[in-house]
Amino acid sequence: MPQDLTAIRVSVRDFDEAYNFLTSKGFVNPQGDKITDTGTSKSALLISPSGFAISLSYHVRK
Repeated sequence: MPQDLTAIRVSVRDFDEAYNFLTSKGFVNPQGDKITDTGTSKSALLISPSGFAISLSYHVRK
């Protein structure tokens, strides 16, 4: 992205449910459907139609 971006980081227990909920409300992933999955965590940046950004993250619990 060409400019700075302020985002709120939200840690969730069910990544897929939260991702689907936010995308159903109009949030989009600026990287297409790319989700960073490291095996111990998942994350994605979602941006609302008004430009509000949420960094969604999930950490695997064992």
